[in-house]
Amino acid sequence: MSLKQPFAVNVISSASEQTLNLLWIEISSPTGDFVVGYGHKPLISLISPKSRITYETQENTMASFDVLGGLITISQNGINIFLFETKAPRDNLDVQNGKS
Repeated sequence: MSLKQPFAVNVISSASEQTLNLLWIEISSPTGDFVVGYGHKPLISLISPKSRITYETQENTMASFDVLGGLITISQNGINIFLFETKAPRDNLDVQNGKS
């Protein structure tokens, strides 16, 4: 797994779908926190309720947003995050563009 090579993450909710180009993303799951980077092994995990997703964009900008829960899937076909609901983004994060 590389934390220096960008990869795409699809963030899907009932209201929208967007793609973020990231260097890494940190997820909180019921069994603990983990970091995902380019080349991560396949995985399916719940995202903890009332947790924060933190990430670094390919422009080296760190940002985060709060979620009420969800599911992350990592496969050879890509990384998808399915959000149950989202809370207000932190630090003026533009979730649509992955910028703060």
